Amino acid sequence: GMLPRLILNAASAQTGAPVLQTALDLQHPLARHMRDTRFGLDHMTLSEAVHNSARFPFLSPAGTVRSKDGTHAVDHWVDGGYFENSGTWALQVLLQRWAQLPQWELNPQGWRDLLSRVRVIVLTNDPVRADSASWLPPDGVSIVGVSDASTMPSSWMMEFIAPAKGLFAARTARAQSETFRLAQMLAQWRSQAKLPVEPVTYQLKMPQTSAETPSMNWFINRRSSCVLRSYVEGRDVCPQAGVSAMPLGWDQASGYQRYRAELTRLQLQL
Repeated sequence: GMLPRLILNAASAQTGAPVLQTALDLQHPLARHMRDTRFGLDHMTLSEAVHNSARFPFLSPAGTVRSKDGTHAVDHWVDGGYFENSGTWALQVLLQRWAQLPQWELNPQGWRDLLSRVRVIVLTNDPVRADSASWLPPDGVSIVGVSDASTMPSSWMMEFIAPAKGLFAARTARAQSETFRLAQMLAQWRSQAKLPVEPVTYQLKMPQTSAETPSMNWFINRRSSCVLRSYVEGRDVCPQAGVSAMPLGWDQASGYQRYRAELTRLQLQL
């Protein structure tokens, strides 16, 4: 009973549709579900679902989904980030399913109580400046801007890298869009339920520091753990860990104060 209800995203390489890997009865007309009766996935393990959600072609092969009788392939699943890599789209599906339950028509106070307890935490593991624009309203619109000319690749180079660059950039842009929409949806519902219209979606960022960025953006190492722990505890614990990961004056820098402010706001609400 203490285990979290997981939704692990994958994407169909055949159609591009999102795939919901969850024990929850969570259906959506535009998504595929691991419990689809056409799939032979009755005994899929948690580790397999985790692998499916992170299958990046050339590094990890697409997962072949076979028919119920096992005679032929019916789909291939890859990294869920190909559709949307924050998980906020799947969370919208879950919350909309909750909102449509008929019991709330008879018990509007019950829906109000449930809605008052909902908090969404979005963890950003790509290192960014802590004072960079938020994905959340009202700052989310400021994400869209014009790139500096000095950072633009040459025309011939762009022709070469455009397919991969566009695909990779779209992953983050879709995550920003869906996170923004989720925050707006919750604000509208709280307003309709006559709850205080305060932000209940939090974006906790991986701070960009002077330290070398780990390869492939995987942050399970001593340096990154130290950086995150410093922000959680509100003090620089990196020297004790023997790593140089924090910039000088980190606790006074306005950008990192903003990062801490988002975490502090969450702690106060909880």
